[in-house]
Amino acid sequence: MDTIDPTAQINGGPGQNSFVNDKTPTFGIVAADTNLTLVTCQLDTGSASACSSGSRTLGPLGDGQHTFTLPAADAAGHTASATRAWTVDTQAPTTATFVFSSSNDAVSLICSLDGAPFYTCDGNSVPLMGLKNGLHTFKARATERVGNVSNEVSRSWTVTNPPAASFSYAPPAPRTGERVTFSDTSTSPTGPIASRTWDLDNDGQYNDASGATATRIFTRPGSYVVRLRMVDSAGGVDMAARTVVVGNRPPEAKFLVVPANPAAGDLVSLVSTSADPDGALVSQQWDISGNGTIDDATSASTTASFARPGRQTITLTVTDADGARSVVTKVIVVGKPRPKLLSPFPVVRIAGGLSGSNTRIRTLSISAPRGARVEVRCKGRGCPRRRVVKSRTSRATRMKPFQRTFRPNTILEVRVTARGRIGKYVRFRIRKARAPARTDACLVPGSSRPTMCPS
Repeated sequence: MDTIDPTAQINGGPGQNSFVNDKTPTFGIVAADTNLTLVTCQLDTGSASACSSGSRTLGPLGDGQHTFTLPAADAAGHTASATRAWTVDTQAPTTATFVFSSSNDAVSLICSLDGAPFYTCDGNSVPLMGLKNGLHTFKARATERVGNVSNEVSRSWTVTNPPAASFSYAPPAPRTGERVTFSDTSTSPTGPIASRTWDLDNDGQYNDASGATATRIFTRPGSYVVRLRMVDSAGGVDMAARTVVVGNRPPEAKFLVVPANPAAGDLVSLVSTSADPDGALVSQQWDISGNGTIDDATSASTTASFARPGRQTITLTVTDADGARSVVTKVIVVGKPRPKLLSPFPVVRIAGGLSGSNTRIRTLSISAPRGARVEVRCKGRGCPRRRVVKSRTSRATRMKPFQRTFRPNTILEVRVTARGRIGKYVRFRIRKARAPARTDACLVPGSSRPTMCPS
C-alpha cells in the first residue's frame, strides 16, 4: 500500500511575490515519488503540459504578475503541488518628483533641470515628466522674504529604458519548402543594438543564427515558435517570440500511359508517378471509364483495355496526409484494333545444296492458311520468272519454277498475305559457295515494306 504523498518543489528563479526585470526566468523543478505518474507545468492560466525534473525556462514574458504551478500525482492518487508567483517589471520610470523642505519660511523657489535656465517652481514638490534615457541633474535654490538666498542643492540620477525586441517575417503565410526570412525590427532607446541571436527550432537556445536577419525552411506543415534575443549597447536585454503557421503544399498528381498510343484491345498500363513534397500520399484513385467517379482503381498502378477506338479520358486523384488533393487528367487517343497474325502463321521451307559456286534449290514450299496469297519474286541474273503468285488451296504450296540452280547474288523474296492480317516475309540471298542467307520479317496490312514481327 502506498501512503506517501509525492513531493513537488520549485527552486531558483524569482522569489515568491518578488519584482524582477527578467523576462525569461529559469526555475528548477523537483518532483519525486516511487510511483510518480504525472508531472505537469502550468504558466498563469495557460494549458498545463507534461514536464519532468530539471530546469525550465519560461518566456519571454510580458510585464505584470505571473504564476508558475507544478502539480504532481502518483499511482495511488496522491497529489502534491508547488506554486511560485512574481511580477515582471521592465519599464524604467520616466517621471521623477522632488519634495522640498526648508528651515525657514522661503518666499520663492527656483529650479533647473539638466543645466537649463532656472525657473520659478514654488510648492513643496516638483514633478519632472517625460524624461529621456541618460543622466539627469536637478538643481534648486530658495529665497527668503528679506532676500537671503540658500545654497544650491542638486540631485543626479540616470534613466534607462530597456530595449524592445520585435521582428517580422516574410512571406506572411509561408508553405513547406519555402524560405522564410525573419527580420529584426527591435528598438533601443539607449543606442545601437549590440547583438541579435535567434532560436529557430524552439529549443530555448539562441544559437541557430545571429544578425539582423535569419532564415529557415520548414519541411512539415504546422505551427512553429521562433524567438529573437537582442542586447543593446547599454547591456539591456529583451526577447520576442512569434508563432509561424506553415501551410501544407498539396501533392502533385502525375501518371504514365504505356503504351502512349494504344490500339483498341491493347492492355494499357497506368502508372502513377505522383509525389507529395512534404509528406506521404495516403490515397490514389482512378477514373478510367471517364464517368466522373473515381472508383475504378485505388492503387499506384493499374491496367485497362479499351474496346473501341477514339478519345479516352483518364483522371487520377491523389490525397496527402494533411487532406490536400491534386487531380490530373489525360486524354489518350485509342487507335483502331491492331491486325492479328495469320493463323496458323506461314512456314517457308527451302532445301537444296551447293553446286560449285552456285546453289541448287530442290524444294521451295510455303505452308499458309487457306485463302492466303503467296507471292515469290526473283531478282538477279538467271531468274526463271520475275514473279509468281498463287492462292493457297492445299496444305503446302510448292513453287516449282524456282526449284533450280541459281547464281550468287540472286535474291528470292517470299510474301504471304491475307486481308486484314499480318503476313509473312522471307528473303533468300544466294551466296557464292555458301548456304543462302535468310531474313524473316512480317508484312503489315496496307504496307509492302517488311517490318519486325510483333512479339
